[in-house]
Amino acid sequence: MESFENFAPASAGLTIDFGEAGMATLTGGYVSGSWDAGAIASGRFSTTPSGDQFLEVQTSPDPEGGTGTFSLEFETEQSAFGFFGTDFEGSQTDLIFETVIGETFTLNIPFSNPSPTGSALFWGFIDTERQFTKVTFNGVNLFRDWFGFDDFTIGTEDQVVSPVPEPATMALLGIGLIGLAAVRRKRTSRL
Repeated sequence: MESFENFAPASAGLTIDFGEAGMATLTGGYVSGSWDAGAIASGRFSTTPSGDQFLEVQTSPDPEGGTGTFSLEFETEQSAFGFFGTDFEGSQTDLIFETVIGETFTLNIPFSNPSPTGSALFWGFIDTERQFTKVTFNGVNLFRDWFGFDDFTIGTEDQVVSPVPEPATMALLGIGLIGLAAVRRKRTSRL
């Protein structure tokens, strides 16, 4: 996970160390934080309990040259990607994934209703069938706006854990099997 706490404010063009999941190069956006009162007042903020920095990205069109896109390119194949986002406000937002074989697929961050300034969301994706080496955020807006991102989380195929049934589910399954065995025993004793 990357929380942007170890980068100097206003840093851009970052190399991120995700530990066992590998390294990544981030292009686009810049590190912001509570020192930037304008960003906080505008609805973007850190979602990390232990810190106050986050990545800030501007959408297009922008007379100052912002593109509304940023990308993470990974040294190793990934099977999971997630992040916290702030101040999305219902803008059209797509993530474009590039697979290890060079194909791309696009996932939309769905909004059922526009959100107010200062709202937060978590978006995550796991796919062990289509491993990817790059993800590009494409924020399209009819007016100039900003997004905040924090706690980028990635995972390789080996790190993705299949869901395990909860103990209560296993107990219910066991009771169901015992019940079926009792019904079967009752039926065979009548014959």
